[in-house]
Amino acid sequence: MYVCFSQQSLPNSSMNHMEKDIITPITVTYKYFLTYSHLHHFRFCLLLITKMPSSKITYFQSYFEQLPNELFFEIFDYLDAYEIYQSFFKLNRRFQHLFYSSNLPLKVNFLSIFDNQYENDYFNVLNQQKHHITSLNFMYINRIQRIIINSSFTRLKSLVFIDLSTDNLLEQLTNLTLLPYLSSLKILRHHDYSIVLDEIYQRIFQISTLTYFKLSSNIYRPRISFPTDFLWNSIQYLTMNHSCYLDDLYAILSYTPRLIRLTCQELLKPTNTISNYCQIMNLDCLTMISISECYVCFDNFEEFLRKISTHLQTIRIHTYWDANYLDACRWENLIEEYMIEFKEFIFQHHDFLDDDFQLTEYHLLLNQFRSSFWINKKHYFDLTIDVNDRSWTEIIYSLRPSNEISNDLELTLTGSINRDFFIENIFMILIQLPITQLVVSHSEISIEIFTDFIDYYLPYLKVVTINR
Repeated sequence: MYVCFSQQSLPNSSMNHMEKDIITPITVTYKYFLTYSHLHHFRFCLLLITKMPSSKITYFQSYFEQLPNELFFEIFDYLDAYEIYQSFFKLNRRFQHLFYSSNLPLKVNFLSIFDNQYENDYFNVLNQQKHHITSLNFMYINRIQRIIINSSFTRLKSLVFIDLSTDNLLEQLTNLTLLPYLSSLKILRHHDYSIVLDEIYQRIFQISTLTYFKLSSNIYRPRISFPTDFLWNSIQYLTMNHSCYLDDLYAILSYTPRLIRLTCQELLKPTNTISNYCQIMNLDCLTMISISECYVCFDNFEEFLRKISTHLQTIRIHTYWDANYLDACRWENLIEEYMIEFKEFIFQHHDFLDDDFQLTEYHLLLNQFRSSFWINKKHYFDLTIDVNDRSWTEIIYSLRPSNEISNDLELTLTGSINRDFFIENIFMILIQLPITQLVVSHSEISIEIFTDFIDYYLPYLKVVTINR
C-alpha cells in the first residue's frame, strides 16, 4: 500500500521541503500507518494538501483515493463527528456515502468551537444520523435543544451533560429510559446550585441499562433520599464527585447490588442513626472504594466496611480529625477479617496542629504501621509536615503500596520553617520514629534552624535531599 506520509517528524523548514516530504510515496503496513500518523499528524497532512500546487494535489489524490474504507473507519475513530464532517464530508460523494450509508459510529462532542459556516448544515446531518451516534457530549443549552434525545438514538452508549439548566437536565434524564444501549452517563454541574441531587439519582436509577454513572456537583452538603418502593439498578461503577452523608450513602448503596467500584469525593458524618440501615445487603461484587475526604469517625466507617462487602480488594481513603484512624492494629484486624482478597490500601490521615489538636496514644504508636504485617503486604509508611503561612501546621501520615523493599522511613518538610516549628507535639510524634530519610521540598529554612532540627528530632537520619 502507498501512503503519502513521511516516517520522520516534519521539520520546521520551508514549505517546498515539506511538500516534497509529504508527497513522497512510502510503503508501510496498514497498522503502522495508524500507529505512526495518529490524529495530529493526519490533520497536519490534510492541512498541507490545501497549500500544494494543483499538480501535486492530483498526485497526492491518486494515492489517497486508493485507501480502503476500512482504513478510513479506523482514522475516523480518532475524530469526533464534527471533525469528520468538516474535513471529509464535502470532499466527494464517496465520503458522503460513508457518512450516510455505512455503519460508521459517530462520536458527537459539542465542546468543540464551531465554525458558524458549517454549524447549521452539521446539525441537519446529525438529525438524520441519530441511529449512528454512539457518544454524545453536551454543554450549551442552545445546542441540546436542537437535538432531542429519544428512541431514535438506537446505538447511543455514552452520554455527557455539562452545566445544563435544571429543567433541561431533568427533562433529558426522563427520556434516557428509551435508549436500549446506554451504558455510560456523566453529569457535570459547576455553577448551578439549585437542583436537589436526589431528583437526579431517582431518574438515573430508573435507567436499566446503565453500568457507569458519574455525578459532579458543587452543591453544599446535599441530602439524598429515595422512595421506599424504589427498584434496584444495574450500575457497576459509581463516581460521586460531591458531598454525601454516610446515611445517604447507605441509602444509595441499597439500590446498587451490582456495584464494583465506588468513588466519593467527600463523606460526611451521618445525621441519622446508622442502625436504621442495618439491613443493607452485602455488595458481593464491590472490590474498590475510594474516598477523597472522609470526615466520618472511624467507628462508623469500620461498621460501614463490615456491612457492605467481604470481597473488597482496594481501599483508597484520606481521613481527617479522628485520630483513631492512626490505630494500625485496628486496620490490620479489619483487613484480615473482612478483606480476604486484599490487594491495596492507600491511606492518608491529616492532622492540623492548631489550638484544637490533641495528642493521643495512637500518635505515639505510629511505628506499628511498619510492622511485619504491612511489610509482608509491601505497604510502607511515611510522613509529610507542611508548615502553612496561615499559622497552622499540617501533618500527613501516609501508607501506600510499593514494590521496593526498604526499611527506610521518610519525612518530607514543606513550607516556611522557623523557631515556632519546634513544639512539643511535633517532637513527641517524630522522636519515636526511626526516620532515616529527610526530603526538604520548597521550604524556607535557615541553616542554623535546619541543623538544630536534625540534631533534636531526627537522631536516626542518614540521607537528606533538598528540592528547590
